[in-house]
Amino acid sequence: MGKRELRTGATLEAERAWRAQNSEKVSEYRRQYRERNRESINERQNARRVPKFHVDEDGRECSVCGDYLVWSAFSRYARSSTGYKSACKKCLNRAEQERVSTPEKTEQERARKRESKYLTRFGLTLVQLDELHASVGYRCEACGTHRDDTQNRALVLDHDHSCCPTEKTCGKCISGVLCTACNVALGALRDDPLRVARLAEYAERTRRGETDH
Repeated sequence: MGKRELRTGATLEAERAWRAQNSEKVSEYRRQYRERNRESINERQNARRVPKFHVDEDGRECSVCGDYLVWSAFSRYARSSTGYKSACKKCLNRAEQERVSTPEKTEQERARKRESKYLTRFGLTLVQLDELHASVGYRCEACGTHRDDTQNRALVLDHDHSCCPTEKTCGKCISGVLCTACNVALGALRDDPLRVARLAEYAERTRRGETDH
């Protein structure tokens, strides 16, 4: 049994979390690896550039079914060197129908993308994220709104923007759990406690029908 076969799902999850939390170490290791193996890497990259499917000015072989088709059978794709997608429209439509007809596969794909997002931004797995949500009773720490009452607006993580001004964080400056509305409001107020307090006072005065005019 090979090394990869021995790695369990829990082991892979822990490894992904470690990589996200130690991104600088991983980047440095990859840089050193590329330096040591530059020649073999270039050879592999050059080998990949050799076309696997026949392509000419009239059309190409579909990368899925292998049939040679004219360009009108392919969807346009600006990022491709040919200006078209490598798979024909018929194969792409079939793949989309299969994806839609298997909701469990779609749900797995959503979960994978969601976990990738939180690993990249916060260094958290979905299990760790759920534990964090559970620690506050699955409620927004500002307004108390429960996760199930947010009208499909999931709870989000707030972080210290003075530590990490971009969306990607160090994973150590997570401030708490907020609903989308409170998170947007706090961001609009620039995380300034004085602005928040004054706005709360203003909202209370207007609610009572009191104004300064």
